[in-house]
This record gives sequence, C-alpha cells and structure tokens, in this order.
Amino acid sequence: GTFDGGPLQLRSKVMESNGRVMNCPPTSVSITFATDGSEKGKIIKLVTDMVMDRQIGNTHGYSGIAGAAVIAGEEPNDFLSQPPLVLLGRFFTAELPPLDEHYGEEHLPAFPDTVMIQLAKDVVETNFGLDNPDLLSAKFSYLEPSMGPLNKRKYLEKFSAYGVLDAVRDMDYGIM
Repeated sequence: GTFDGGPLQLRSKVMESNGRVMNCPPTSVSITFATDGSEKGKIIKLVTDMVMDRQIGNTHGYSGIAGAAVIAGEEPNDFLSQPPLVLLGRFFTAELPPLDEHYGEEHLPAFPDTVMIQLAKDVVETNFGLDNPDLLSAKFSYLEPSMGPLNKRKYLEKFSAYGVLDAVRDMDYGIM
C-alpha cells in the first residue's frame, strides 16, 4: 500500500504521510478459531508477521508495524524487533541483496479453499478484529516475533493507536 493517508503513530513519534509505497515480504499468518462453546467462531489466537523471505520487498525484511516504520522513515531497532537467531545470523554472515520479485495476478493466498479465503477476508475487513472486537474471543491472544503474547485488551489498545490502515489506505493483503 501507499503511505498517503493520515499520520502513523510509531512508539512516541507521529509520522506524517510521505507517499512511499510499502511492499512487505511474504508473511505467514495463523488464525485459530474457537470450535465449540459460547465463543464458537471467534478468534482465539492471531499470530502475524512471521516473515518467510526477508529479501523480498522494500521494508528491509520487516512486515507489519515494523515495515510501516521503514516506509515512514523510522528504521526499527533490530535488537527490539528481530528474533535472536536472525540477529546472530546477520552478525556472522554477509547481507544478501534483495531479490527482484514482482507480484501479479498469479499470486495466490496460501489457502485455496473458498471457506478459508472468506474467513481471511472477514478478518481483514474488520482490521484484524480492531473494528469489531466481538470477533475476538475473551481468551484471545496475539503473538508476533517482536511482540506478545498480548491479551485481547492489550491488543486492542496497542494496535488501535497505530492507525496503520488510516495511513496506508490502499493496503493489499493479497487475498483474492
């Protein structure tokens, strides 16, 4: 997406839009839904920003909030945002150049099953539950490599403040 919308809140800084396009690397997302009880169908666990190939994109291998920070001109601190093994690997090996990858119409989501695609669309359309917290279970937890686990209250507080979708209004998650 393009950072051409409202301001982006990153830590204690507010970053104004700069018109840069954000192309994140391919990222794995895991969503676990409750299958029984009074919370059947609600999200009980969300794991995001598990980058699969740091060489792709223009965010220096970051995804999510950290990728938005790169595009906003505020490079994240590696020691706060990268797993320890990644940091060690970067210290002991030479940096690989980014790959020249292009995503077109042939790029498909990892789950071709129509039911899973619709569930994914529903999650994205509600801004990962931020716009409709009722989709999140009372036992909800959020996890990513540099953050979490966060319970429902902390997740809603933290991510509502960022304003990523207001800042990058044409965000495309690659869901058909």
